[in-house]
Amino acid sequence: MKCIIEISLDLATKLESHGSDPIKILENSVPAAPRKRETSTSKNAVSVLSSLLSKGPVLSQIVMERAVKAGVSRRALAHAKKDLKVVVVKNGFRGRWSWSMPDSEVRASYNSKKRAASIMLELYDGVDSVDMKDVYHNLAGHGIAADVVDAAVEFLNWSTRAEGGTIYLQTHNLC
Repeated sequence: MKCIIEISLDLATKLESHGSDPIKILENSVPAAPRKRETSTSKNAVSVLSSLLSKGPVLSQIVMERAVKAGVSRRALAHAKKDLKVVVVKNGFRGRWSWSMPDSEVRASYNSKKRAASIMLELYDGVDSVDMKDVYHNLAGHGIAADVVDAAVEFLNWSTRAEGGTIYLQTHNLC
């Protein structure tokens, strides 16, 4: 980046008469571009946060408590969160906030969809069609939410059809 700074001729003459080089003074007064410093504090914060979140999502309160115990300041924790691209999610309307590594959210979503699909194959493979209310109810018993059931239906390439106000799951696509 090139900076152009002008000074008056009178000021330049006065500086030279006092034995100072106006060019060197100006060069030293231009601020250098800020450099990101890699300190042991920031390395420690990144290390603490990545090891804490390595096994999956952690409640925000627990992240803060563990960071304090490890001697990590809030500011260092915020920088580490930004550097690691940590995902912060609120679980439900009245739920609590949790932190997770960005890919663990995707992995958890994929694993639950895969689990739902395998349960659906066990329950409904070979059955032509079944009421979706029953499907949602049965999989809720396994701890699987309705949106994950919908994703599993798509994953299995199954379809749904509406008939008389009822939605049925088609386990095979009709030609």
